[in-house]
Amino acid sequence: MGDRDRGIDVREAARAFGDEGGLNPLTERQLGDVDRLTGGRKPLPYPRRADGAGCDPDHLVRALYHDVYNRRDLSAVDRAYAPNVRWYGPTNRTGYGRADVRGMARALLATFPDLGHQVDEVYWMGNEADGYRVSVRWTAVGTHRGHALYGRPTGRRVHLWGLTQLYLSQGRITEEWTLFNEFDVLARLLCDDPPDGFV
Repeated sequence: MGDRDRGIDVREAARAFGDEGGLNPLTERQLGDVDRLTGGRKPLPYPRRADGAGCDPDHLVRALYHDVYNRRDLSAVDRAYAPNVRWYGPTNRTGYGRADVRGMARALLATFPDLGHQVDEVYWMGNEADGYRVSVRWTAVGTHRGHALYGRPTGRRVHLWGLTQLYLSQGRITEEWTLFNEFDVLARLLCDDPPDGFV
């Protein structure tokens, strides 16, 4: 049963939550901003591995997120994901194949054109023969200047934080499950009268 089946209008609930003050912004939780640009230049590619042998889940994930979200290099999706990847995201979004993975990344980048992304932690288990299970905790910050995901741009700055679970086989991502604080993001974007320092 979805939220609409229960009679809940998610956008109105988020607006009410934001008007009531919502959650504390991440900056009040002692977490710093994500720096995408240093000195106004496009970030350099993520460094290649020195040994280049086998699959290194930590390196693969950090390179993927850096190249896609900080460098805007969507070809990194083709290098990291299997052609038949299954993708599951927030708000019951699902996808199949690299094009759908690129589509969600493109939507986030279009919604928050100055988005900066940072991988905070990577945990993994597994091996080359059986594959890997990888958990990623990440944060991002951006300004709502595009129409793609959340309607008319508000110009409000938001912090995103999320968790992603990846399954790798033969060095490629075959399945992804991602969740982030989307309701909190909506609350910040839709609230009528944000508190000082909220935008």
